[in-house]
Amino acid sequence: MRQGVCWSHPAFAGKCIFARNDNEIVCASLAAQPEENPEGNPPLSTDPGKAH
Repeated sequence: MRQGVCWSHPAFAGKCIFARNDNEIVCASLAAQPEENPEGNPPLSTDPGKAH
């Protein structure tokens, strides 16, 4: 087992950031979240088979 602190740099791939230590690795999405409709109406469907 190592003594002291060992900092690893995060890695970026696609729209994610990966960070790790000696025991685990985590991935967090950096993708933008869609904005909510201010009127509260559901968004219009882009599927031509569905009615708007």
